[in-house]
Formats: sequence, structure tokens, C-alpha cells
Amino acid sequence: MPKQVKRSSEQRLKLVVEFRRSGLTVHAFCKLHKIGTSTLLAWRREFPEQSAFVPVRIEPTSISLREEELASRASGARLIGSRGFVLEVSPR
Repeated sequence: MPKQVKRSSEQRLKLVVEFRRSGLTVHAFCKLHKIGTSTLLAWRREFPEQSAFVPVRIEPTSISLREEELASRASGARLIGSRGFVLEVSPR
């Protein structure tokens, strides 16, 4: 029987993150890293995935345009996430 290795919280988290990014099945990842499947499943419960939703704050900007320029422009929106994700909404 293989000797059990005591891993720190940081080591467990690193393996869980690596597993989530790997695209491997639990079985394949555990075999590769020589850990038990129930161990990895327990670590996943210990470190749940973060929500994909993040709080957003919308702030007005001051743009000085003449009234006729404002009337001729349609407005859109651009959101830039903290990880560089960009979402643009056009009025058309």
C-alpha cells in the first residue's frame, strides 16, 4: 500500500485548480498524480469554484458634445471585466 502524503492547504488548492484547468476526468487526473479519487473529490468540496458573476458598478462619464451631435449618435455600452473580458453592446 502506498504511503500517504500529507499536503498543505496550498498544495491541495494548487492540485484542484490544475485539475479544473486540465480537462481530464477525475480518474485520469488522479492516476496521473497518484492520488485517490475520493481525496480529489474531498479537496474540490474544500475549495469550491468561484461564481462567474461579479459585481458591476456603472459610472457616468462626462463627454462634452453639442446637442445636435448627441441626437445623431446612438448609444451603446462596453463592459471590461477584471480578467480582460470585453462585452460590447451596440444600439443596432
